[in-house]
Amino acid sequence: MLTRDSINLVEAIVGAEMTAEHQEAARTKPRPGPTVTIARDCGAGGDAIAARLAERLAVRCVNRELIDAIAKDAKVDRHLMERLDEHISTVLQDWSYSVIWGKDATRKDYLRHLKNVVIGISLQGGVIVGRGANYILHRTNTFRVRIAGSAARCAERVAREREIELEDAEEAVTTLNEERAKFIRQTFGRDWNDPAWYDMMLNTDRLNQEQCVRLILRALAEAGIEVPEDAITAAS
Repeated sequence: MLTRDSINLVEAIVGAEMTAEHQEAARTKPRPGPTVTIARDCGAGGDAIAARLAERLAVRCVNRELIDAIAKDAKVDRHLMERLDEHISTVLQDWSYSVIWGKDATRKDYLRHLKNVVIGISLQGGVIVGRGANYILHRTNTFRVRIAGSAARCAERVAREREIELEDAEEAVTTLNEERAKFIRQTFGRDWNDPAWYDMMLNTDRLNQEQCVRLILRALAEAGIEVPEDAITAAS
């Protein structure tokens, strides 16, 4: 169940579709914080890094809430939308959208709703995890990060965190990474591993979560993106 804070977030960023004029006007308004997108390999620790980073930047970390926001925008059930999330490749045919949404819908409908929500979040500032947000916001003052790791090290983390056998963890890592790559390819027509779509790529085989947060904060400052005065020193 969503907390009141999460519900307030959803209500704040979702509503009637914004016209081009509204979007342009909104972009000219000062934002309370920077926007960072985090794309991550399964088991690389990207979710935890995103949460720590958001805390340092004093902005919201938006992950699962994003699904609820899209569902509210599309006026469909949250759990049905989860089927269209990063596993969207399994139900990507147009007829599947029509069945799930109960109308003459296409994959463009999903992408439109996704864009509405991501743009709405970016106007407030926040750390957005996954969902191809880096492709949607590539022309804005958004810092795009990819958190990666070797398949072996990622599988070790997944096995430890989920308390499962290493072999099962290896399969889970491979499957989820393939699904995420397919989602990006079929939704945005991009290669998930193309470094041109990221401003920074970090490998957690050698860097721990705190080190990644420090590097991202320093990179934000070097890129001329305003961060809270104590963010970098607090992470040092």
